[in-house]
Amino acid sequence: MRELYKKPQIRSLTQNPLLLSLICSLYQEKSVKLPTRRCQIYEMVVEYMLGNWCSHNNRQIPNSCWIAAKQDLLGEIAYQFSFERKDIFTIQDLRSKIEKYLKNPSISTDFINKNTSQLIAELSQQDGILQNLSGDNKKYLFLHRTFQEYFTALHLKHLIETDINRGISLVKTNLYKYEWHETLSLLAGLLDNPIPLLKAISLEKDDIFHSLLLLSGECIAECREQSYPFMQKIIEEIYELWQSRPHIVFVTVVVERIAYTNNIMQEKLLNVALKHSCSEVRCEAVKILGKTANLQVVEAFMETINDKDISVRFWSALSLGCIEEETAIKACIIQAINENNPNVIKAIFTSFKINQSPKIIIKILKKYLKYINELSFQIFISKFQDYVIQCCINYEYREFYINDFYRIHNFNIINLLLECSSFLHSIFMKETIVLFGEIGDNDVVDCLMQVLEPLEDKFKQWLSKILEIRNDSLGIFLDNQHYYDDEIYNVLTQKIIQELRKTDTQERINQAIKEIYLRCVEVRKKAIISLGQIGHAKAINILNKAIHDLDDEVRVEAAIALIKINSLPAFETLKQVVNNSSNIKRAVIMALGKMNIPQAIELLTQFIEDQDRDIRWRAVTALGEIGNSQSVKILIGYLNHSDNDVRREAFAALAEISTPEVIECLIYALKQKKHEDKKWVAAALGKIKWFAQELKHYKNLEVVESLIDSLNDSDSYVRRWIAVALGKIRHPHAVKALILALDDPDATVRKYVAIALGRSSHFTAVMALASKIQDKDNSVREQAVLALERIGDPRATKALISALTSPDNYFKMIAAAILVKIQWNIHIIRLIFKKIYFSNLKKSDSVLLFSDIISKLDPSDKSIRCRAATALGEIGSPEAVKFLIRSLVDPNSDVRGRAAAALGKIRCSKSITALIQALSHPDVAVQQEAIAALKHIGNSKVLKSLVQSFTIDLDDPDIYTLARILAVRVSMTQEHNKLIPLYPRKNKFIDAP
Repeated sequence: MRELYKKPQIRSLTQNPLLLSLICSLYQEKSVKLPTRRCQIYEMVVEYMLGNWCSHNNRQIPNSCWIAAKQDLLGEIAYQFSFERKDIFTIQDLRSKIEKYLKNPSISTDFINKNTSQLIAELSQQDGILQNLSGDNKKYLFLHRTFQEYFTALHLKHLIETDINRGISLVKTNLYKYEWHETLSLLAGLLDNPIPLLKAISLEKDDIFHSLLLLSGECIAECREQSYPFMQKIIEEIYELWQSRPHIVFVTVVVERIAYTNNIMQEKLLNVALKHSCSEVRCEAVKILGKTANLQVVEAFMETINDKDISVRFWSALSLGCIEEETAIKACIIQAINENNPNVIKAIFTSFKINQSPKIIIKILKKYLKYINELSFQIFISKFQDYVIQCCINYEYREFYINDFYRIHNFNIINLLLECSSFLHSIFMKETIVLFGEIGDNDVVDCLMQVLEPLEDKFKQWLSKILEIRNDSLGIFLDNQHYYDDEIYNVLTQKIIQELRKTDTQERINQAIKEIYLRCVEVRKKAIISLGQIGHAKAINILNKAIHDLDDEVRVEAAIALIKINSLPAFETLKQVVNNSSNIKRAVIMALGKMNIPQAIELLTQFIEDQDRDIRWRAVTALGEIGNSQSVKILIGYLNHSDNDVRREAFAALAEISTPEVIECLIYALKQKKHEDKKWVAAALGKIKWFAQELKHYKNLEVVESLIDSLNDSDSYVRRWIAVALGKIRHPHAVKALILALDDPDATVRKYVAIALGRSSHFTAVMALASKIQDKDNSVREQAVLALERIGDPRATKALISALTSPDNYFKMIAAAILVKIQWNIHIIRLIFKKIYFSNLKKSDSVLLFSDIISKLDPSDKSIRCRAATALGEIGSPEAVKFLIRSLVDPNSDVRGRAAAALGKIRCSKSITALIQALSHPDVAVQQEAIAALKHIGNSKVLKSLVQSFTIDLDDPDIYTLARILAVRVSMTQEHNKLIPLYPRKNKFIDAP
């Protein structure tokens, strides 16, 4: 797979599972080195399928003559179907072409005793080159589109070798058909002398996309011999084209293909593009060369990784870090240490995760971590020496600060400590720790443990050293009594020296440690996670200390890491914290809830008997998070616990588990429990995941009746959750009871009943829900409207119309959108708004209606205008275009973008015209939405407008790419022979010859 990844030319072949398995078989069985050219891969695979693959099917391996004969037949078939633009063909078409071929007197004598049915069976059932698409032997296709292209190229090669003029003439008829370009490039790779083909292509007039020049480049990428001067000339032209427009993807793809097989293009990219003044050119060159990764490229990337442009460094790092060489890895690590941009550092470590040489990465990282630690100490000493000099000689305004010098000095020393130990919480350190954990090598455990070691010893060592330096430096100053001519300054210097001698190391250490710990929380957490991933027992002691960390998240991760180590000492450590502080207990409980192992359940049951009620209910919740059969059994037992908190949380935990056993238990509890527990049972039933497949047998009438009985409970909390449960079950027997519950005195209950009725989608609920559109509670009104939308019954029209008089614009908008979306009784609404009756209503009336409704709403609300534009697009009527065009000049950018997107959903000539005009819009967001829409609905009219318009900037990379996409699409239609976008500069369509 790594071999395929390194070869972009053939990487696309892996998309077909069978083709991928064939390539892997070749790679393993024959120990072949995968070639860089696609035509070579196809040649190897075809020969394998027609030849050696027979041994896998217990068939005799055929001789080379029969293999060649079948290739000739497949070439003829492929050419005929390609000419007819057929990827899928009927059995009748296939038989007709084979029979016609067999009647040719010049075919191989190997076909003498073969009939059409035998050949189809052999090519499909035995060889697998042809595939039966429908399973009933009515439709066929080649194993992969590229196989059809390869056999077509084989046929053209045979024609050219037989009659070069006729063969080249056939090629020229297909030059402007983009779907033939892959075939022609494969043809170039098959020909012994591809120059006549390349010259024939170059003599044709090219289009504005340089399609024929790029086709020549694809041909060169497939050629066996690439040293011809004519080829070099083409490569130069393609490079110049790419350099002028490095962001055009279809040009870059061709450059990438050539660079992989051609030294001239590669040298151009290395020696010219990487040194170009334009950062975009350098960046795109790095992306292309990154897929090659030979020695020259590695050396070049070791320079570009220091480029002044962030994007160049980013892509250099991504490529260089994947290379399995020590020099490349070392260069990446050095850059990561010195890099200021976090994205570049992350790119380096992302590439390290792909690298197949983790041992080398670990070795170099450990070496540099030690170096950074030592370097930080040296930097600290140097900075402190400079600081002493600053204090004694160059301390500005010392007469003003001498009385406050102690505070200033304290502040400066702490800042020096923090500055020089900043590597401890740097992005480099964080990414290194995460990488160590993902690699999972025991060699890194010591490094990770050092991250968690207390800083006090380190800082004491640092400060004891600087005290020696301070004494030596101050001795020098005391020996030079007359540093200043001014006696006042000498006196001040003496006072500062005396203050410097009073340095209290412990005070500075404590303050610095407190600050650095706050900054290093994320680093400590990541180090603990990595230790847990590795799972080495030597980390238990340091993790035990981490459980007492000041930060909650660090404590939780330390507990999780100890559980992951999964050893007796680790669990003994966790058991000991049962008697520790509540904060540590909480951390351990959270960790245990994430681990589905028996030891975790054992520890949690201990916590449930804790004196702290918060600890008790957290432990119950954690059991629910584990959710296995053992924890379910324990939780059911806790439903009778003497502690109210434990019972409540046990019900809630069981609701999250949602198994048949839990359902039976809760229904039983609903019938049996006293009042104080009933609300917890109801809440649990409401939270049950009733849609789960394993619960389908528990949506029976008996369960529903039990719930309906509780819908009249005196506790509104119970009624609310029972309504939720009935809504999830969606049993028709519950609808009548829910309709009655719509008149519940509690607004929250009415809201949840409305939601439940909407879920039921039962038509009998329509009128009851319609009556609640005028409910005094806003949330009830809103849920009633949404429920009516879900049911979709036209009898709700009148009630929805009444909702349009609401003072709440948002509520009006919901009602209006529902009315238009499902287009209910449009004539009634039109009558209300316009006082006009339409006897013959059209689909477009819904758009006019919507515009009327929107005009009634607050036009200053941009969110409503956004919704209106989106809704018009969803309706999809051509009548909406004029309203959307008006929205393209809306003062709000979001509204303009939504309007352009909506136009793209309306596939009519008016919307296409509007989108073409939007390509010149001053708002970039509108342009991008227009481009995205036209990529899907654009046609020859759009292409013609793009090329001929003087207001549309065809040099814009996105618009240029859009035009190319449309040109490819047009070339595959009947219009391809009518117009081709050719030069000269006026960019007019010229009739195709």
